[in-house]
This record gives sequence, structure tokens and C-alpha cells, in this order.
Amino acid sequence: MPIEIMLVPIVGLGTREDPFKPKYVDTPGVVSWGHIKYGWTDETICGYTADQTVLDTFNTATDVQLLATESSIDVPLTNPQANIIKNKFEEYFIPKETVNAGDTPRELLRSAIGVFLFSQRMQGIYGESFPENIQGRALTLNTRWSDCPVDFQNQMLAVFADHGWPPPTISTQTRLGDLMTTISTNYEGVEFNLGDIVI
Repeated sequence: MPIEIMLVPIVGLGTREDPFKPKYVDTPGVVSWGHIKYGWTDETICGYTADQTVLDTFNTATDVQLLATESSIDVPLTNPQANIIKNKFEEYFIPKETVNAGDTPRELLRSAIGVFLFSQRMQGIYGESFPENIQGRALTLNTRWSDCPVDFQNQMLAVFADHGWPPPTISTQTRLGDLMTTISTNYEGVEFNLGDIVI
């Protein structure tokens, strides 16, 4: 049965009766699904297993962005495709430098999922995800490490250590974007199960 990976909205109230979940998972014809979200954001990466007609219906919705299919997940990106993904990554505070023509959707999904997991761990420990943290402090990917508040620096380093990673290499010129690139790179060889597909 076909599997497609999409960026979709999160729905639900976050209660036991109405938990957070990806939109469309209750659609008749969806056999299985799995997802990963980026802290308290309103979108999630979801892998759906369903009849192709059901998946095609999802893809006509304006709130869905198709990321990959089983047949396209290992196909290198063209320059125009890479540019679209660069813009989307930047919206999620993932450096566009991590995206290049010739990369495959599988490689980029691993990078994105890795950053999502780092953000989730930051949220679990400190109560705010990475995007919440930097938006609340008016930081950007171009902010130099030396200009970041000390408590934020300590949080970042603690989450690195919590992963079991060595401390990142930091200089006076290091930007937050450089650290996020390091995080993305640390996940390059890691496989993830997203529903019925292995990323």
C-alpha cells in the first residue's frame, strides 16, 4: 500500500479525549501513520499509509505539503526543489545551508527530524522548544553565540550533553545557524521510523 510523507497541521485540544494528532489520520482508508512535531508548533511531519486515492485527496488540500513518496524519497533534488526546501527550512530555524541540489528527501528529512528531536528535548527539559526560545528572545540563526543570553547558551550546551554529544566547537564568529547545522549533521546517519516507512 502506498506511503507518503507530508507536512500537515496538528489538530486536537491536547486532552485525553481530544489529543493532539496530525490532521487527516482519522480519514477512512488511512491504514497507519506516524509523525514527529517540532515542539509547540502547529504543523508536523507525518507518514501516511493509505490507498492512493486517499493520499491524492490529502494532496489537494491547501494545508498539506507533500514532502516525499516511496518512489521519490531517494531521488536527488533539482535546484528549484532545493530552493523551495531551503525557504521552508528557514521558516523552522533550520539553516538553508543544510540543503543542496543533489540531496535526497530522505537525507533532508533525517536532518529535519533530528532538529525536531533536539527541540523536543529542549522543551522537555526547559519548557520551551528551540523556536519558542529564540523567538521569545528575538534571536535569529544569524545571531552570534557571544550575543546570546548566558542562560540560553547553557540550555543549548546542556541539551547537546544530554544527547551524549561532545561540546560543539564555538568561536567568537559562531552563529546559532552554525550550531543548528552541527545538530543536523549529527543526525545524518540516524534512521527514523515514521509510520510504515524508515527514513
